[in-house]
Amino acid sequence: MFGKILCPVDFSPPSHAAVAVAARIAAADRSELVLAHAFHFPSVAAGAEGPLPGTTIQLAMDDEKSALTAVAEHASKLGARVTTRFLDGVPWQHMVDLAGNEGFDLIVVGTHGRTGLKRLLIGSVAEKIVRHAPTSVLVVRGNPDGPLFDHVLCPIDFSEGSSLVVERAGELANPSGAGLMLLHAIELPLAASGDPLLKDPIMFLDHRMQIELDRYRDEVVARHKLPVTAEVLTGTPVELMLAKVEEDRTFDLVVVGTHGRTGLKRVLLGSVAEKMVRHAPCSVLVVRGRD
Repeated sequence: MFGKILCPVDFSPPSHAAVAVAARIAAADRSELVLAHAFHFPSVAAGAEGPLPGTTIQLAMDDEKSALTAVAEHASKLGARVTTRFLDGVPWQHMVDLAGNEGFDLIVVGTHGRTGLKRLLIGSVAEKIVRHAPTSVLVVRGNPDGPLFDHVLCPIDFSEGSSLVVERAGELANPSGAGLMLLHAIELPLAASGDPLLKDPIMFLDHRMQIELDRYRDEVVARHKLPVTAEVLTGTPVELMLAKVEEDRTFDLVVVGTHGRTGLKRVLLGSVAEKMVRHAPCSVLVVRGRD
């Protein structure tokens, strides 16, 4: 599934939750897990008249190196094969560069608050990683108990990358849990939604989309041996998906696809993936399509 996983560490509770999830996924997949911390210490403290003494900066650096070692030891106890990177500079830029230069398959990052990145969106490290990462990003909310998720929602639009998105969802769904729901939204113009002359064509479209969605369902069931449902609904994709995860709080992961080499950067404003990352009350995996 994921051969090489990168997990940024900033020693906050959400970061610790992300490390736990990353370690469990790495242990289950026998993947390489790299825990990376970017040391970013101001050269001048607030209210100070000049630069901070070198000894002060060195002490802070030593403390954070020790803290990173402790986090790595905990991840190792969860069964992961762990190495660490201690970097110096802007955190999000280091993580994005590291992921691109060393061929990571997944970045696992923590976030704060009930609604994903909504509360720390502007200027946050997590948000910038999601925007600019050249690989898939798992945004962790809460602290799942294992490497797999008990109830996964996977919206698909039948685009070129849909097969990969569904495959990732199937890999992360717990066969012993509630399983995986595949969802396709048929978005109609407002004027057409109540037109009686379009009733039959809409029903025909719904039927054809259900057949296609069932094909994806059957493939996932055959490959991963887990319970899968497939549902075609009429409406706006984001609104339908958010309604699903708000109404049924057993959903603990949403898997969405995006296009382009730089994650959400090219499709950020108004995209389904971006809105789910911002507003979903559960973890979200943003799958970057193959180049």
